[in-house]
Amino acid sequence: MTAKGRILELVRLHLEGDHHADVVRFINELLAATAEFGETRCSLAGEGTLRFESAAGPSFEVCLSRAKSKLRMLCARLGVLCTESGTLEGTLYGGKGTIADQWQISFMNTPGEQSFTIGLGANKAERPWKQPLGTAMSQSDVTNSAPLKQANG
Repeated sequence: MTAKGRILELVRLHLEGDHHADVVRFINELLAATAEFGETRCSLAGEGTLRFESAAGPSFEVCLSRAKSKLRMLCARLGVLCTESGTLEGTLYGGKGTIADQWQISFMNTPGEQSFTIGLGANKAERPWKQPLGTAMSQSDVTNSAPLKQANG
C-alpha cells in the first residue's frame, strides 16, 4: 500500500465523523506508517480540509468534518508523547521533540496555526529511499488507495 493509501485508510478508520475521533490510535498507526514510508507532514489546507505530505509520494488533501479541531487534537497528542519521552522543547502549543528515540516530531498548535511533522530519527534511516520531503526519491509505490472523499478529486 502507498503512503497516501495508508493515511487515507487511517483517516477513514479513526478520524471520520463528527464524534469519537480515535486520536491515540491514529497517531500510533501514523507513527508506524512513517517508519515505513518516511517523513510525514499534516497541516490545515482550508476550512474542513487537511493536507498530508509524505516523503513517499505527492501531497494530497482530505475533506474532514471539524478538521481544525481534529488537527489540534493530533498535535496535542504528539506534544504529550514528546513530554512523556522527556524530550519536548517548547510547550503543548508548539515545539519539537523525540518519541521513543525513533521519531523526530515538530508541531505548531495555536488557534492561528496548526501543523505537525513526523520524521525518522537518525538511527531509523536505514533505507536510502527515505529522504526528507522535497528531495528526489529512488523508489515509488503506485498502488491505488481505498476510496475516501478527497478535496483534490
